Amino acid sequence: MRIVFDLDHTLFKTNLFKKDFFKLFVLAGTDDFTIRKTYQKHLKEEGGAYDFKKHCSEIKKSNVKFKESFAIALFEKFLANTDFSRYIERGCLKFLKEQKTAGSYLVLLTKGGDELQRIKIEKTGFLNVFDEISICKDTKLDKIKELKLGKYDFFINDLCKETLEIRERFPLLRFVMLDIENHKKRAKKCSSLKLDDIPIINSIRNLESVIEKTRK
Repeated sequence: MRIVFDLDHTLFKTNLFKKDFFKLFVLAGTDDFTIRKTYQKHLKEEGGAYDFKKHCSEIKKSNVKFKESFAIALFEKFLANTDFSRYIERGCLKFLKEQKTAGSYLVLLTKGGDELQRIKIEKTGFLNVFDEISICKDTKLDKIKELKLGKYDFFINDLCKETLEIRERFPLLRFVMLDIENHKKRAKKCSSLKLDDIPIINSIRNLESVIEKTRK
């Protein structure tokens, strides 16, 4: 059995991470409104792949008093000194290791900017747990096709539209929606897209029972 996991919001508390490092922008001389406005603009231009330095450049365009180099120095210090275990669920690594022991092949498939995604993966300990890690800037469809997943394999994700697109292409796959930060909001979105048949959970601990049913 192969289990493919998304990273952001699925295994990684991205909203909490953003909340923490957005404070650095304020220290460097800008306001919350500008941070969020430029964040959305930057993501749209980069196709969802976040880059801190490029975000700083966007803020500088809106606020000439923004201390760009200072913000970058703060971010580098933040990445070096922060305990990234606060951004994953307690017991997450233990669960993943147990799945490997039980014979599962674990794949981490994430969309985003290479540098920051790799830092997240390394600092959380995921680098030492997953059998295969893939970071894509565009669609995940090509990688899923390459994996040649079958009816006993799982795709664990938080994005409803993305999951719908993948299921249309790979209907034999088993799907689970896992959102550790926006569970209720995600459930409403999935319902509107007629994905009610897919289990929606808010903790990796709840995934065990879903997977164990497949092994029996």
